[in-house]
Amino acid sequence: MSLWAKLIGVVVVTVACIVPPAAYWTLERQREALESAHRDRGRAFVQLLDATIAEPQLLENREQLFNQLQRFLWLNHDLVRIEVALPAGDGLQVYVSTEPGRAAGPAGKLSVAAFRANKVLHWIPTCSKPRVARFVSPVHLSGGVAGTVSAELSLQKLDEVLASERRFWLLSALLLVIALSGALFVAVRHVVLRPLRKFAKAVDALARRDGEFEIQLESSDELGRLGAAFNHMAQDIRGAEAQAEHRATHDPLTGLPNRRLLMHRLQSAIAVAARYQRRGSVLYLDLDDFKQVNDQHGHAAGDQVLVTASERLAASVRQVDTVARMGGDEFVVLLHELPIDAQEARDKTATVARKILAAFAEPWLVAGQQVTIGASIGVRVFGGEKLLDDAILRDSDAAMYRAKAAGGQQFRFAVTEAGAERGSTTKPHFQARG
Repeated sequence: MSLWAKLIGVVVVTVACIVPPAAYWTLERQREALESAHRDRGRAFVQLLDATIAEPQLLENREQLFNQLQRFLWLNHDLVRIEVALPAGDGLQVYVSTEPGRAAGPAGKLSVAAFRANKVLHWIPTCSKPRVARFVSPVHLSGGVAGTVSAELSLQKLDEVLASERRFWLLSALLLVIALSGALFVAVRHVVLRPLRKFAKAVDALARRDGEFEIQLESSDELGRLGAAFNHMAQDIRGAEAQAEHRATHDPLTGLPNRRLLMHRLQSAIAVAARYQRRGSVLYLDLDDFKQVNDQHGHAAGDQVLVTASERLAASVRQVDTVARMGGDEFVVLLHELPIDAQEARDKTATVARKILAAFAEPWLVAGQQVTIGASIGVRVFGGEKLLDDAILRDSDAAMYRAKAAGGQQFRFAVTEAGAERGSTTKPHFQARG
């Protein structure tokens, strides 16, 4: 079940648990008020009957008394029975029939002209006898009690009113549940669901490492603080990943790209050269007599030489070119976007190689002493033929060893290059100066 469905269920159940009890309580209060008003009306009826029939001549004339009670029934439709009881056991009752054709009073000793005519005062078309409320009051005559008078009021109208009120409150409660549920849902959606959707989107982007990780929340509540904590965590993760990626693709000592990144860029350079009719070249460089630096001045001095060598190499090439450390005292320079003409490409590569040799010919300061350190460079120009990256590196590496074998401090093109140009043959030397 989705979060939306759960939220809708919680909202509806919450509102449904609040509104119906409130509607029931209101309906009960209204029912009590109507029943109280009905009881007051019943008591008023019997008091009115007491005042009406409390006359000696009316009590002695039964037919006149019956007619008077008849009028009460006709004028008050919720009256269903009136009964007058006298101490002598004699009495009179008038009632409303629930069946058509039935007399308005019992046949027998109390029958009068109205009974003989079989008159029906009212007919209530119900399947069963209506619910009634009975009210009794003494009949006062000459300061004493001459009997009792009772009246039965039908509760049918009261029941109809209560049923109508129940329908009204049921419909009102239903509409109120829908309205409150909608309003609460919209509010919760804006306050809770929208930030949660942003969280879900950011977490998904963070998991896929794609898109914007940060969550933009303007609130300062718990969700706002949670969003700020998530952003901080995402920044830490991205920073840690960037550092891990940098360590995986760069040399920790010099900060130059390592063999892994170099191979990736070399493959891209080969593809670009083949697609856009360009050339490139690889200069494989090895420091001459670097081992003597480590032996005489220690590895810390050797590390400083490597760092200085990387700086001089980077300063000798363009920003679009790549300078990488292969390991130990070996470096590779990858020149991009050289002219398609083979001779022109070799000439530009030779110019860069001479610039590097000139930079390395500058004095080096090692452990407070000036020394001279040379370099041997092997060159392989590629483009215009199908070559693998490993083959290019092998050719340039072999050319570098030929330059070193020739005395160092020079460069050589790979033997596969027709008419390869020879570099400077000046022999390098390691010289300590006080």
